[in-house]
Amino acid sequence: MSHETQLWAWFLFASGLPTSRAKHLLDSWQTTKRNLTDTLAALPGAANGLGLTTEEARILRPPATLPPLTALRWDEPLYPTGLRRLPLESRPALLFYRGDAQLLRRPLIYLQPVAIPPDERDIAQETLGLLLGESFLVAATHGSDQTALLLAEMADSEGEILLFARCGLEQLTPTGREVALLAEQRLLLVSPLPPATPGNPRWDTLLTQVEAAAALRCLVIGSAPQPATPPWPATPTLYVTAHSPAPAAPATADPTEALLWLMGSEHLKTPAAAPTPPPPEPEAAPALPPEETLRILAQGGHIPNILRERLQGK
Repeated sequence: MSHETQLWAWFLFASGLPTSRAKHLLDSWQTTKRNLTDTLAALPGAANGLGLTTEEARILRPPATLPPLTALRWDEPLYPTGLRRLPLESRPALLFYRGDAQLLRRPLIYLQPVAIPPDERDIAQETLGLLLGESFLVAATHGSDQTALLLAEMADSEGEILLFARCGLEQLTPTGREVALLAEQRLLLVSPLPPATPGNPRWDTLLTQVEAAAALRCLVIGSAPQPATPPWPATPTLYVTAHSPAPAAPATADPTEALLWLMGSEHLKTPAAAPTPPPPEPEAAPALPPEETLRILAQGGHIPNILRERLQGK
């Protein structure tokens, strides 16, 4: 916890400024490398040069004591790079968290919160089994079908996960399993919402975009036939499903190929959009032979043991 971070929380949510106005000011001051501590100390005399009105400068008087909190500012190294590309109005200025924030140094893979039909559970479980314990940080939305499967897989797997909460963290009551994983530093809980904020389903679409933007790549695992909520456009997305995914989306029903795609393989391509409606349903790319799959993985210098054994039929 830092005093600067505490000041940001006060400035954004308790200073009397609208949060959108506070974010615009923080963004403009960041371009001139001004921190909030020194900026507030220069008031009210420097108001005009800081882009503040006389009234704004008058009310910007933080209390002597600020409440403790654990959060990442958007100007800190661990703040996910993808979030910095979001429009200012939807970019979280602070990410509140519980757990080990150093986990955010890993490539983040986001599992979109779609329903998993019974006939897709085997594909989903096998895919998650391949991901856990590798170099990725697997992320899902707290309370989703994907989270339930992740928590079940972690009982018999190594690795760590991130769960996005769609309420303030003070409003979230972790399960016993989640409490144990937090204690083991195998779970990181993250929310872009202030700690006391209750959940609201009307925010789900925006929060899905924020969660996807934080990731290097997205997986839609076990999707229902209808398309999932489109992720943030800058985040590459793969459908791992035996059903028909959204048009013009790369897809596979093979969990091994999903891992290859996450590791940078160009084998799976986005199907070209049809020039006239209705568009043809995209087909999963043909499976690579085991020898070719191992050759591609070997180029990256590391082949996960579970994947090597699966490909060799052990």
